[in-house]
Amino acid sequence: MLKLKEIINSKSSKVVLVTLLFVASLMILYYQRSFSYDYYERIEFQSGGARLYANLHYPNRDLTFQEKHPLVIFAHAFASQRDLDLRVPLEFAKRGFFVASIDYQGHGESGGAILNLNEDDVPALARDCSNLLDKLETLSIYSQVNKNQIALIGHSFGGMVVLMNDALDERFNATVTWAGLVSLNLKELGFTPDPSYTKYIPENLINTTNVNDLLVIHHLNDPVLPYEEHALVAQNRTGCDVIKITEFMFGFEHFLLSDWIMSETIIFVENQLFGSSSINGPINITYMYNYLILIITLIFLLIDSIYLERYFASYFKLKKINKHKLTETIERKGKNKISHPLFKLALYIFIFVGTWAFFSFLFGFNGLIISSLVIIIFYILMNYLEFEASSFRSKISFYTSVKNYLKSQLERKVLVQAVLSTAFFVGFYLIFSLSYPFAFFFPSSFLSFLFALTGYPIYLSLEIFHRKIIYPALSFIKSAKKKTIAIILIIILVQILFYGVALFWIFIPEVVAVNLVITIVLIKNSLLYERTQNFLSLIVSSFLIIQIFFGATISTVLGLNAQINYLFWT
Repeated sequence: MLKLKEIINSKSSKVVLVTLLFVASLMILYYQRSFSYDYYERIEFQSGGARLYANLHYPNRDLTFQEKHPLVIFAHAFASQRDLDLRVPLEFAKRGFFVASIDYQGHGESGGAILNLNEDDVPALARDCSNLLDKLETLSIYSQVNKNQIALIGHSFGGMVVLMNDALDERFNATVTWAGLVSLNLKELGFTPDPSYTKYIPENLINTTNVNDLLVIHHLNDPVLPYEEHALVAQNRTGCDVIKITEFMFGFEHFLLSDWIMSETIIFVENQLFGSSSINGPINITYMYNYLILIITLIFLLIDSIYLERYFASYFKLKKINKHKLTETIERKGKNKISHPLFKLALYIFIFVGTWAFFSFLFGFNGLIISSLVIIIFYILMNYLEFEASSFRSKISFYTSVKNYLKSQLERKVLVQAVLSTAFFVGFYLIFSLSYPFAFFFPSSFLSFLFALTGYPIYLSLEIFHRKIIYPALSFIKSAKKKTIAIILIIILVQILFYGVALFWIFIPEVVAVNLVITIVLIKNSLLYERTQNFLSLIVSSFLIIQIFFGATISTVLGLNAQINYLFWT
């Protein structure tokens, strides 16, 4: 019995157990997915001179009342990507629909830009869905699609995309917008209005002759796209049906996360395509189960990567890292001025988050980068001044001090551990995202990977704040493990406060997803820092992770920064 207990408590057994849990959660995901679709295919096509991508989901069942399958093309929200919003693929595929989720111009994995014009001065966005349909028509699987049963569904900015495509292409038989963007003033966005582009904005384009079978679903209190400026404009232009939502919505009114809304969408589409809302059987909405299992799987992914790193790290005997004057932080000077440690922590957090809030209010997303650079420069300057003040006593040159610091930080065994930590995390992430089409972040080009360097100061400022300012301020906690728990809780608090002072970022799905990844990396690094006390190794090892996720997102966000300011500050 004692031997069995020792085996269960051994490090290798824990690694095996956590890995099995991760594999089991992946298997459950596959099983849950099988209720909706059996297979998906990555589609590559050209539109507006750019390379675009979509996921084509194959239905898991045939229809009893007709031979061929209907098709839905889904356009995601602003600054999102095709595999973040799974509602339409999951719910329509299990009802016998082919579902193509598109990354339109300048979003996700696709190239291009939302203001691009074709050679005939038609916005590239206005033909993205049509060009995707052209591509699908060349596939052998398209012989199974009913050409008279093709629908468009778009959320938020994707609502504008599907409205534009519907108005210009008669092949689409039904269209639904969720909180769709209809009115757009390019001049207020900071662009010189192009008449060729302006006339294709839905409020100027759609009418009773070019848009048929349209349903608009919009919340009366939508904080992003006001009901009167978008839903009512669409109704006035086309005479379409509008479902006005008034009740409280989980996840903010703009997201329209509701089983009832999904049911109404299915009823409308099937009514238009089949001539009946009941012929295809009862509606059973289950997408929330998939999201729950996805969250559990991602948690096991993080835990498994940490356990594996710690298991292999046990084979490396670390030297004790000696503190060096250059690594000491500015709070040492204020040690006697601020007596209560909790008050000191609260003050540091207030100053840090307040700096973010101030600059982001003035400059939008660019303000986050500016504020991060300010924090980094201030930290380096204060350390340099402190070094200069103490150099008279130590008689050590600045060059020698930097050299000694780098030598102590670039300890080979510590770097190996840090790299292992990153390798396991990225490895498990790739296994997860390539096996299940959800939150696959990867730069669309090497240029995007390099461009991500512009956002790296955001991550670096967070690491400096948590490791060099907050961690030493927790010196009143004697246990290293308790100190790590405390720093993890502070990391989560700071990330929550970030959204509290910059609430509009909650409506940008890619920003939320990448911020979650940064939080995970900070937590992972906290566990590593507990053992190594090596700051530079964290920065080196996390570089690849940050570049991958920033590279997939930051070009989109920076490129749309003017639009973000327009949508959320007007």
